[in-house]
Formats: sequence, C-alpha cells, structure tokens
Amino acid sequence: MDRTPFHNEFVKSRIRGREDDVLLMKQFMRGGGVYGSELKTQGFSGYLTELLIINYGSFEKTVKAASSWKPGKKIDIMQHSELEHSEPLVMVDPTDPRRNVAAALSLDKFCMFIDHCREFLKSPEVKFFFPEFPLPIEDKEFFEKMESRKTSQLAIVFETPDVVDDVLYPQLYKMEQAAASLINEYDFSVIKTGVWSGENETVIMLELISATLPNLKKRIGPPVWVREHAEKFKAKYEGAENVFGGYIEDGKYVFEVQRKYTTAKGLFEEQLVNSSLGKQVHQSVSKGFEVLEDADICRLKDQSFRVFLRKWV
Repeated sequence: MDRTPFHNEFVKSRIRGREDDVLLMKQFMRGGGVYGSELKTQGFSGYLTELLIINYGSFEKTVKAASSWKPGKKIDIMQHSELEHSEPLVMVDPTDPRRNVAAALSLDKFCMFIDHCREFLKSPEVKFFFPEFPLPIEDKEFFEKMESRKTSQLAIVFETPDVVDDVLYPQLYKMEQAAASLINEYDFSVIKTGVWSGENETVIMLELISATLPNLKKRIGPPVWVREHAEKFKAKYEGAENVFGGYIEDGKYVFEVQRKYTTAKGLFEEQLVNSSLGKQVHQSVSKGFEVLEDADICRLKDQSFRVFLRKWV
C-alpha cells in the first residue's frame, strides 16, 4: 500500500513555519552519516525527520531531546499505537497505528545520531552539517597505520553482483556476519568487520588480532571422575592421527591436537563458499574471489575504496 499521499497530507497540515528546521535537520543528519532509510544506510528517512520536527517543535529542541534518547524510545504523536515494537526508535506512523516509521533505523545509526547531537550541543559548529570529506589513503600511510596497529588486515574481494542496493546490502551484511562467525569458529579473534561496494568490486574487510594461529590447540574433556564421558573422550583422541599428546590438567583429560586451519586466508579460501551468503552474493563469490592480506590490500586502487580504507584504519 502506498502511504505517501496520507503522509504528505499529515505533514503539510502541521509543518508550516518549520520547513527550515526540517531542512536543517536533514543536513545535520547527512553530516553525521545517518540520513537515508535505504538498506545500505539504515538511517533516518525524510518522513521520520519531518515527524521528529513536528513532535519536538524545532531543530534545536529535537537535538536536545535526542541527546538523551535510549534504545526503546517511543514517540506516538497521535497516541494511537496498536502494536509493540522492538526497534531502537519507535515512531508510530500518525496515519497507520500499526507501523513504525523508524523500523529501518539500525541501533548503530540510532546511537551515532545521539552522539552527533551531544557533540553538537557541546560545540555548535558548521562541521556538523558539512564535515570535511576524507582524502583517499596512500600506500605509505596505510603501511604506517598497519605498523602502528600491529594487527592483521584481510580483504575478501569479489565481483559486485548486478542487483540494486536494497537487494545487495542486506546480503553483504549477511556475508560480513558469516565471515566473522566462520573465523571465530576456528579460534581467530575478530576486532572489527566492514563492507565496501563499488561498481565493479566488493570488499568485505576484517581486522584480526592475528591472521595466523599455532599448529596445535587444546581439546579439554570432562573431569576424569565422570567416567562414561571421560572414557569416551579419551578413547576418541588417544592414539588418533594428528594428536600430539594427552595429559590430565585440573582433573580433566586434555589432548593437544593439530589445527585444520592455521591461517585465516586458508580458512576463507576453503570454507567461505559454504557459508550463508545470500543468493546473488553467493553466486558471485562462487565464480571466484580473492583474499588479500595486509600490504596486498594496496593492490586495490579504487579511490572510493581508499576513502573507506582511511576511515577503516
């Protein structure tokens, strides 16, 4: 159902005299990177922004109120809500009591807006509306950042699927989560993950504490006195292939076994296509992908990606 005519009618009858506040708020949100309800951005829609101004009365009052928001904040202008919602912000649609206008807003963008408001109130400056656009990072600076961080950087690179953003980005975020889950399953420690997509190539970025692990890992079994389970555990590993040795530690059987994957790159190259990636992304990854590590990431020259990379490190 197209609700636009109802939205326009509601807003038009209540926004008069506050049009400049709406324009100011939209630019303020753009400056904070939270404007746009498309699935790529997961931020504030234009209609939601208008309703915030109608509810609070002005740009300044909205900023002050938002600086104290907490997840679960509910605004019901018409006091006619019929459903409970679980999203961070609930703006009950004045034209539909069952709909949350803020349903597309993610928790991170909700919190980014709160932070943006707080920082603006501390020091109101033009930069909150028109921030400086970061320059693409050069190879030398990226190397220096890597050296100072002492972590491992991985970039999973594949051809960008030919689908619209609202289809693509949910699948990319799904792949981002799948990659992190896979790496955690095999004992690598993830610091953060990110997504960048250009016209030709897409990149899933991961920063790890280390992209390599020792050749062995400990398998800790049940206490020795839990006889049935302890004996089954011991029988499974004692004398088995790729087991370095066994002993008792803190009352439990422990065996040192060989890892299947000692590098994150090797793990992704063998197992990524078996992860839950989404239809079009899976098709693209199945055709071929590359895992670039640390300095090799500088082979990616797209200037938009280099801007992303500057923010990343």
